[in-house]
Amino acid sequence: MKSGKWYSIPFLSLIIALGATLSTGCKKFDNYENNYAIQTPYGVYFADKLGTVYNTNDGKAYNIVFPADGVPCRALATSGTNFMFLKYNRLINANATLFLSENNGVNFNPVFRDALPDITWQNQILNVPAAGNRIYLASPIGSTVEFSQDNGKTWEDDATFTALSGFTIQSLTQTKNGSLYAFDYKTLRLFEQISIGQGWTEKFAVNALPNGKFQIDHFNNTLVAADFDGTNGVWYSNDFGVNWTQFNGLPTNHRIFFATSAHDKVLLAGTDSLGIYRLIGDTFVPSNNGIATQTSVYSIASKEEIYKNQNVKQYIYIAASTGLYRSEDLGQNWVLMRSGDYRNVY
Repeated sequence: MKSGKWYSIPFLSLIIALGATLSTGCKKFDNYENNYAIQTPYGVYFADKLGTVYNTNDGKAYNIVFPADGVPCRALATSGTNFMFLKYNRLINANATLFLSENNGVNFNPVFRDALPDITWQNQILNVPAAGNRIYLASPIGSTVEFSQDNGKTWEDDATFTALSGFTIQSLTQTKNGSLYAFDYKTLRLFEQISIGQGWTEKFAVNALPNGKFQIDHFNNTLVAADFDGTNGVWYSNDFGVNWTQFNGLPTNHRIFFATSAHDKVLLAGTDSLGIYRLIGDTFVPSNNGIATQTSVYSIASKEEIYKNQNVKQYIYIAASTGLYRSEDLGQNWVLMRSGDYRNVY
């Protein structure tokens, strides 16, 4: 009996201790899963000056989606599960070609070819997820805006532009309230569509933009216009294009490749050889901590990861002449993710 009792007590204690350990271990594992397991990952596409297109899901491991062909991309976009890029090969013809992949880059097929404006702005393609499968494309020269309702597979003229004429749209944007805007910098004409399919109407300015090679973009519900040539800087309108005011702080002798919001929390502008600028108040200031000197910043993309505990981690990626950079603090600091000369990121 003594020997039996002598063995039974430690054995019982061992069972209790083991149960407690397993229970604690499960809780730790559950906590780890909730805190570190990603429920909704992000994907980034970016392209270099030779036309190579890459993909990454974490900024560390990269896949080549499309090999170099010597022709840089003009814009990248996704719609649904489809990926597309726009190229303009002047050696072959005067037209731009939109290539589409429906199988994660295994095959690409041309789905649209026409004479598009000679621009390299990312926002000449605009994906509108809230409208189902609709995606817009800047208008062919002498025509109207194109759109697709099947994730980029087929394209058609936007008939709601029929009554309007004398313009060519080069850039598009959608403000936070859902309204769409299309802009022609040559005529300084701005068009608005309050809801999908409702029709476009022209907005007439009281205090208009000066003449310049402007592209339209947005920051929340504020319209933003950046002069590509840099002479006129960046302007904004809080009343959807009726009155325009110029921001301060940007140089006037360097090109401005974009001025757009990141996560609707900060307005950033990419420049020729002076890196990136960040808006503080009504003034742009350089924000190049971590970026090599004399870097041109061509394109920007906002990405986020959602974890199982519903925490969200937000990133900003920029395609630049010295590499692909990432910020985790809304553009205050940058980390080089991959060296190279990159022109587009999406």
